[in-house]
Amino acid sequence: MHLMGFRNTLCASLLVVASVTAVAAQRPKAKTFATSIPTNILLKIIRAEDQRRWDDNLKSLLTDKDAKVRKRAALAAGRIGDARAVPALIELLQADIDNGVRRMAAFGIGEIESTAGADALIAELNDTKEPGEVRARAVEALGKIAAALPESDKERKAAYGAAILEALRFEAGRRSRPDELMILLGLTSALRAKPEGAGPVRWFTHKYFDPLHWEHHARPWDGEHINGRIRDTLPFAALFAAVASLAPLETAPMFVAGLLQAYVAEEWVHHSVHFYHFRNRYFRYIRRHHLYHHSPKGSDVGYGLTSGFWDVIWGTRIPEADRRALYATRRAALRHVRPPVARVATSEELPQL
Repeated sequence: MHLMGFRNTLCASLLVVASVTAVAAQRPKAKTFATSIPTNILLKIIRAEDQRRWDDNLKSLLTDKDAKVRKRAALAAGRIGDARAVPALIELLQADIDNGVRRMAAFGIGEIESTAGADALIAELNDTKEPGEVRARAVEALGKIAAALPESDKERKAAYGAAILEALRFEAGRRSRPDELMILLGLTSALRAKPEGAGPVRWFTHKYFDPLHWEHHARPWDGEHINGRIRDTLPFAALFAAVASLAPLETAPMFVAGLLQAYVAEEWVHHSVHFYHFRNRYFRYIRRHHLYHHSPKGSDVGYGLTSGFWDVIWGTRIPEADRRALYATRRAALRHVRPPVARVATSEELPQL
């Protein structure tokens, strides 16, 4: 009886503790006035958004003394999409003292997609002393405007695309660490705008997001720069495996296992085409394909490592005439177009991050 009474008491105690914990967890945290927008003002903004109404009342909120109100009103102006709001948003972008408000003003201009705001955005991009968060939203907005232009408006489309590429080139040439948000939104904008001469976009993506491969291009026959080291790849593999373990075995874990196996196989092929001379037809094909990519002529094409499939998808195939000769079986034809292997670049010739 004593043991049974102890068990009942213990269970009751645990139940009380669990109930109190659950109630405490569900209790909403009180918001302080300093971190919230007054309810009456927020309701005005939300009503204007719902009705897609740009008027003097909303415009006046862009000059409110509270930066949170100005920021929320700028977002509403962008969502409403009325081009009449662009001049007020430009003024906010250029003159507001709060970078969060300026960032939202740039975003709002992009949401409206009016060419009236493009010059102000380009000015922000050209001023490299501006905060990175503001320039990042400016390049994002410019990409949206460029994508909304009709195909017939080639002149403006080219000008906006050139401004986006120039912003990316600036980030590529910085000696200090480039701004990551600026890079990500800049690349997204370039994909939207599809500017002429987008080769720098592919080059910058290849360099910034795969620095080990960039070093490999500089020293193609250095075995230390063929594959990533365990310390470079293991954290990513561990993260994917940990997340996948939360799902049923036959779903995400199997997918991640296959993905990692495919990565190992791809890197083995990569190593083999540099240091082995297998005689079967596949390895002869992929070795010629990859060495062409390492040549000065092929650095912007032939990215596929185990096949040319993805080069077809992404439009980076080796030119047809070179393909025909490169994969020919006659040695004379191969000698005619065999690309030289890129020489080892010096440290002065390598772009500095």
